[in-house]
Amino acid sequence: MMPRVAFTSSGQGLEPLLQEWSDLTSQERLAIEHSQWDDLARCHEQKLQLMQRINQLSGITRPLAEPWAGVVRDLQAREKANMDSLGERMLSLRSQITELGRSTGNLRSVRSAYRPAEQTVWQSYS
Repeated sequence: MMPRVAFTSSGQGLEPLLQEWSDLTSQERLAIEHSQWDDLARCHEQKLQLMQRINQLSGITRPLAEPWAGVVRDLQAREKANMDSLGERMLSLRSQITELGRSTGNLRSVRSAYRPAEQTVWQSYS
């Protein structure tokens, strides 16, 4: 897990939510790295709920949120890195699926080439 984000004391209502965002982003990265897709889905669901809570905070004005701008930019950069990593994993998995499809087709071709001529239609399905 990545180190916790260092927060200042201003904006107490926002601070724990930003820390939770940071923690979830770290968990998301680990889930992607370890192909733990259920954990990744859980992180995304929790982040969606978290973003709703952040958007519902009252009293956060532009000057109050300004001290957090750097933290939010860092979190957004980490989110983008996770998204890029997930995109790379998806490309790799799609390539593997394509290769497995080719292998399956090749195996079918080899199997049909060596099937005895006297085999019945029914036996060809087994």
